[in-house]
Amino acid sequence: MDSAEPVSDAELISDYVRSGSEDAFKALVQRHSAMVFATCRRGLGGDATTLAKAQSALNTFRGFWFILACDVV
Repeated sequence: MDSAEPVSDAELISDYVRSGSEDAFKALVQRHSAMVFATCRRGLGGDATTLAKAQSALNTFRGFWFILACDVV
């Protein structure tokens, strides 16, 4: 990966699948974490204002990335 130009998500996924690149996976996580966490919060009934909802959203967020990491390879 050339760090001078932005790399597409497709290229990052391809690099991760092909070589198990931790850098590619980290880039995907950094790029999409806010959106994934917001989706997890909304999917659990709105804002994560209670501790239980916040914990559930965080567990769902972690699970999403874990499943992605395991299923892609």
